[in-house]
Amino acid sequence: MKHLILDTETYGLDGPISCAVTYDVGGRGFRLWLAPRDIPALQHELESADWVTGWNLSTFDLPLIYGMAKNYTHPKFDHTTNDLLWRARGANRYQKGWKLGDVGHRTIGKGKNGDGASAPAMATDGDWGALFTYCLGDVILTLELFQFLQRYGYLVGPAGPVRLSAFPTPLESEADQTSHRTSAPRASSSQILS
Repeated sequence: MKHLILDTETYGLDGPISCAVTYDVGGRGFRLWLAPRDIPALQHELESADWVTGWNLSTFDLPLIYGMAKNYTHPKFDHTTNDLLWRARGANRYQKGWKLGDVGHRTIGKGKNGDGASAPAMATDGDWGALFTYCLGDVILTLELFQFLQRYGYLVGPAGPVRLSAFPTPLESEADQTSHRTSAPRASSSQILS
């Protein structure tokens, strides 16, 4: 099974992407992607994965990688996306305290290695070393949260532990992906299970 952990950085809240980092859980390790040059290869890498795990990737990272509006998920990812943020906060979608660093601190005692607000300036200034280091830190934190989730079956949200499986179940995946997508065809149950 090919399982990738993904994070992107942008030139601003609505894009465009400046860089991305992936981690291949099964083997090849970390890979750095520089936009716009590497975006087609990154898209190919994501499309060849069985699972793509990230933090808010369904409505931020993936739409930006594919040049779509936020809150629109590429149909290819309907049943291969493991968005830990969207799954963990469930019905509490607008409750404060769900930032990656906040959940990291509460769950594993580790937060982010910087402030995301400075990432656009790093990209604009061409400080690629600092930007990739920051993005890599987010991928590592997401990976560590995923590994904790695999082992213990929960993450700690603002109101306490939230139980969930490491990967979405087929029905959870279908319901969750369609709940925050503005428009795209729904995958049938037979497509999700295949």
